[in-house]
Amino acid sequence: MLRLTLRQLEVFVAIARRENVTQAAAAIGLSQSAASAALAELETQLGSRLFDRFGKRLVLNAHGREVLAHADGLLDRARELETLATGEAIELRLAASTTIGKYLLPAQIGHCLTRWPGSRFTLQVSNTEHVIDAVARGEVDAGFVEGHCAHPQIEAQHWRDDELCVCVAPSHPLAALAAPTPADLAAADWVLREPGSGTREVAEHALSSALGPIRLVLELGDSEAIKRLLESGFGVSCLSRLALAEALQRGTLCVLNTPWLALQRPFHLLLHRAGFRSRGLQRFLAAGPAAP
Repeated sequence: MLRLTLRQLEVFVAIARRENVTQAAAAIGLSQSAASAALAELETQLGSRLFDRFGKRLVLNAHGREVLAHADGLLDRARELETLATGEAIELRLAASTTIGKYLLPAQIGHCLTRWPGSRFTLQVSNTEHVIDAVARGEVDAGFVEGHCAHPQIEAQHWRDDELCVCVAPSHPLAALAAPTPADLAAADWVLREPGSGTREVAEHALSSALGPIRLVLELGDSEAIKRLLESGFGVSCLSRLALAEALQRGTLCVLNTPWLALQRPFHLLLHRAGFRSRGLQRFLAAGPAAP
């Protein structure tokens, strides 16, 4: 009879994520020798190597990939048992694309921390492509994205809706126009988010459909940086109304009247098809989304 331990599985999953024993050991608070021993014991008990070795890099082989899906599920269930033992506290690993991670989830997490003391959350904020990758690799319990997801291992569910807005500083010449035309915007200097961003994907599709080629002069990987640039009086951008809320309230940016642009978009919840849907995740989702 196999006598696998949760520690062995935790070590295995950590190495699978980082492809390096030293980094995996540090992440879970073990020495390198202890992590190596745990992996060796697991491979011996399963009767097969789980990784191909390339120097210090360990890459999952076919058997390892199969084991990973089961190991992730077992560890998720173990965390759920710990949650049951400690009451109503929630423990979740989340990933979100930039707009959601900065302007929606912090308030929802704060609400849950107040409602269920002792809860623990980790939140990775990056662009849509990176969030999809984290969910597909089982690194997080759930992902939230602005962009499209067609990954075969991921179930995408509609979460809420958002609106993008074409925005400039009040001092920009376009701000004086009651209804800018497509030609006006096509001639402007555009500043957009980086490729891989959900905001960029939606904005680029809408703008190219209505304007044709635009004068894209700058790409930035952060909406806050784009807002600071626009506030200087230079350029036009297309950002989420969530990201613009404070600047609009202060009057440092304004929204152009562009009803001919299709700028509505859905936000999606991403779950691994083989992942465990814990009670904590269900409670977190039921608690929001928080109002922007």
